[in-house]
Amino acid sequence: MSFSQQRVLRSPTGAELNLYVKRAEGRPRAVVQINHGLAEHAARYARFATFL
Repeated sequence: MSFSQQRVLRSPTGAELNLYVKRAEGRPRAVVQINHGLAEHAARYARFATFL
């Protein structure tokens, strides 16, 4: 699975926040935001994002 978009946002304190977007096929019905812990990475949730 690939993400539709990858961006890096900078917080007010200067921390970099990685943002990955998986676009819906067809008309979107909802927005889902997944936050993970420090010992994880976004790719761990790629299959789940595809399932949704």
